[in-house]
Amino acid sequence: MKKVVFRLWPWLALTGALLLLAPLASSSPDGLESSLGLLGLSPTTGPALAPMAEYQVPGVAGQGLSTVLAGLIGAVLVLAVFTLGGLWRRRREG
Repeated sequence: MKKVVFRLWPWLALTGALLLLAPLASSSPDGLESSLGLLGLSPTTGPALAPMAEYQVPGVAGQGLSTVLAGLIGAVLVLAVFTLGGLWRRRREG
């Protein structure tokens, strides 16, 4: 167990640092949005349902807090998917 925690803490530290810096991110369009604009397409023509559009959690008043919560929710979901995938792979192999 100690070995797993040792390997996990740098990723947790990096995630924490990125979450703290998330409210400072630029609000300018990224490369994909800029490219779509040059082609005359709108980034809103994508999927009709986005659970956290523009990295905002519905119902949270502060934009900075909402961005941090959206990042945290996303990080937890990615960690859960990778953890479940790893458990599934181990179960199939052994």
